[in-house]
Amino acid sequence: MDNKSDSTNKIENYETSTIKKHIEDIIDYAAPKMDVYEFAIYMYLLRNTRLIGKVKDFFAFRSKRKELPMGASSKKTPTPMSKKSAYDRLISLESKNFIQILDNTYKGKCIQVYYPSEIQGLIKEIENDKKVIDIEEIDFFESHEYKEKILERENRKCFYCFKKLSNEGYVIEHVVSRPEGNNSYRNLVASCRTCNNKKSNLDVNDFIRKLYRENIISDTELTALTQKLEQLKNGELKPDL
Repeated sequence: MDNKSDSTNKIENYETSTIKKHIEDIIDYAAPKMDVYEFAIYMYLLRNTRLIGKVKDFFAFRSKRKELPMGASSKKTPTPMSKKSAYDRLISLESKNFIQILDNTYKGKCIQVYYPSEIQGLIKEIENDKKVIDIEEIDFFESHEYKEKILERENRKCFYCFKKLSNEGYVIEHVVSRPEGNNSYRNLVASCRTCNNKKSNLDVNDFIRKLYRENIISDTELTALTQKLEQLKNGELKPDL
């Protein structure tokens, strides 16, 4: 490969990674700060400035608002954003520092557009707003979302008998029955309905030995299950959040 080709590839790789980072920042940091109209205007401005090598340009929103991407509609010709809505969103975007209106002339408004990484404090503010989740404090029993996390941790198989589970054919089972047991990931497993009914209020160790005596699990599976229960108790089987 000659030096010119190598240099071209480096430039293309740099531009690709830079654009990728900007897109990630827009999704992660800009979009949560905007309503649908603001986002449509911002993306339109971005497309017609920064993505074609400009920092600013003139926009006549009296007419250009009709070109804004407003999504699918049952109508053949979707109703464009009203002039008032467009101007209100421009003011809102400027107040949030995503754009700066530099001038207002017969050509339209001269608007400078900023990437999220260029807005002082934006990324830090969003990151600070994200709550640090303490897995030890999560109630995994009350939320369907967290029940799904337990099911996924078990690889969608019954914790006790290793039977494959469907989305409708499983229950979240307390290893130590309530009220003694809690709703921590350390005390909850995904179980088939048969095992859930069989176990009832039995001690879990008595229950898995019962499964072994009934030839539902093998001696190898009994050993593995005993180890898994110890890992579960010790907090070593954390579900992915």
